[in-house]
Amino acid sequence: MKASEQPLRLSSAESRTALSGSLLLTFRELWAMRLTQGIVLVSTLAWIMLSFALNLDVVEGSISALRIFGGFAPAGEPAPTLPSPHPRTGTL
Repeated sequence: MKASEQPLRLSSAESRTALSGSLLLTFRELWAMRLTQGIVLVSTLAWIMLSFALNLDVVEGSISALRIFGGFAPAGEPAPTLPSPHPRTGTL
């Protein structure tokens, strides 16, 4: 094998640049074909439909999160509220 026929070897920095350039070019092409927007739209709609299909309840989820992270909120009882200030004086 002659010296002029040796395979091209890239340094690690050059290979990272080549890889990122290739990925960027691929993403630009997909974006131009509107493929990525379609994928994002379809996946967003799927998540929304899934959340409605599961009948997610925000309040119950919040109470569950309180229980998991150490808070206490018994089921069926309202959460404690802060005392309201006196109407005339504004003090607690």
